[in-house]
Amino acid sequence: MFSSAVCAVALISGDTRNHVLVESIRDARTKEILGVFKLAITSNSLQFTSYNLYRLNYTTMFSTAVSVITYSIIVIQLF
Repeated sequence: MFSSAVCAVALISGDTRNHVLVESIRDARTKEILGVFKLAITSNSLQFTSYNLYRLNYTTMFSTAVSVITYSIIVIQLF
């Protein structure tokens, strides 16, 4: 069971040695479940949206943070 969890984490993290970890499992059912899990992870990318108006990714969050900092500096300079 622990080795299955380690393989699942390796599959999620994109470790290049994940095929070695999956192949080292002897249980055919566990190997099949991890294969389906790997297929689901690689084919469906997780995306966060705001009511499908725009994507919430690192670029959007970085731009928002920069805007907040910029306007905070402008407000502080006014006083």
